[in-house]
Amino acid sequence: MKRSPVVQPARGTAARVKAKLASRIGDRHNSLWLCAATAMMGVQQAGILTYLPVFLARLGATTEQIGLLTSLPAVASLFVLIPAGLFAERFPNQVRLRVRAAFLLRLPNLLLALVPSILPLSAIPSVAIFAWVLRALGMAVANSAWMTVMASAIPADQRPRVNGLRWALLSIVAAVLGAAFGRMLDVIAFPLNYQILFLISFAGTLLDLWLFSHIRVPLLKTSPGAPTRHGRLKSAIRSYVTSIKESHDFVRFLAATIGFRLALNMSMPLFSLYWVNELQASDGWIGLRGTAGYVALVIGYLGWSKIASHWPGRRVLLTAVLLYGLYPISTALVPSASWLPLPAVIWGIAGSGVDMGLFNLLLASAPKDKMPRLSSVLSLVSNGAAFLGPTLGVVLTDATNLRTALLVIGVLQILSVSTFGLLPRDESTAT
Repeated sequence: MKRSPVVQPARGTAARVKAKLASRIGDRHNSLWLCAATAMMGVQQAGILTYLPVFLARLGATTEQIGLLTSLPAVASLFVLIPAGLFAERFPNQVRLRVRAAFLLRLPNLLLALVPSILPLSAIPSVAIFAWVLRALGMAVANSAWMTVMASAIPADQRPRVNGLRWALLSIVAAVLGAAFGRMLDVIAFPLNYQILFLISFAGTLLDLWLFSHIRVPLLKTSPGAPTRHGRLKSAIRSYVTSIKESHDFVRFLAATIGFRLALNMSMPLFSLYWVNELQASDGWIGLRGTAGYVALVIGYLGWSKIASHWPGRRVLLTAVLLYGLYPISTALVPSASWLPLPAVIWGIAGSGVDMGLFNLLLASAPKDKMPRLSSVLSLVSNGAAFLGPTLGVVLTDATNLRTALLVIGVLQILSVSTFGLLPRDESTAT
């Protein structure tokens, strides 16, 4: 009996199927490792990033010193961000670059854990400001590489889902640890309690870097002849400026969001001072406030990730910013520390939407091949706002008081949406 011939798929079709399968496997691999790495960032978020300003406030740091903790690193970054972007473009392996640079910016966590055993407590606010300046210098390179990795690690149509999941995991870790850290700070003697907290934060960030190192993305195409000499550097800077001018959507994104970034940073040095000095909040209540906020972040990220799959990024950002303006307003209106979880819930729901909207719009407006330099420009603008914003917030507080300043800043955040009509269209989402 004559056997029917086996029909073989065309070579081109088989190759496409194989490539598509490999792509899906790679996307899933990156999603898993990225989510795990982001979750470990919750250790630092619930630890030193939350409690360093509180620690300094308990040491008697002034409003100006708390403001400098944000503004001075921002000033230092302004001088290195453009060179950092040029430097980052020289490295094909952006994952490795981010891991190495991020390790350097984690060292201040270890430094701040050790200095209370070496120096008088009165000197710690100055040391903390100096350490945060060093951290900002490492962050200039690390953030540029991180954004480049993110532009390739996850396909555009999967970003809302993956970003919502990874940020939710971060918030879960931070929520659990926030309450635990607050309790630990209440039962262990000062300042040993904060030293332990900062050491735990340092250990968590090392695990984050190890997990991130497993992400696989294509090597960045680098131009031969890196800008190491004067002539090449001058040419590179000229090319840098030209590429920014040609990225019209990115420029619109920056112009539309600069007002919100400025208003957002005005409140940054004020919250911890308000909690400690005005509401007399214990570390336990501050920890519970953090837990409530991070639980809300989990809900927010999962919810906004679904919404962002159907709404354009500009609508997500507009809605979230309008809600976010209620956070400083509600904080200023609470009568006691026991009410702090309420504004924290507003912070979590709104902040997750702000993160989702800003991130999706950034990736939609910045071409992948220009991501290292454009992300450094974004950092330049963000750090400019991070310098000027806290300074204005401190000036406003000195002219009025903490409560009034928070109320005014909340109104300014709401008014900042007036420029959102400039935002570029987010093509990765449905309209």
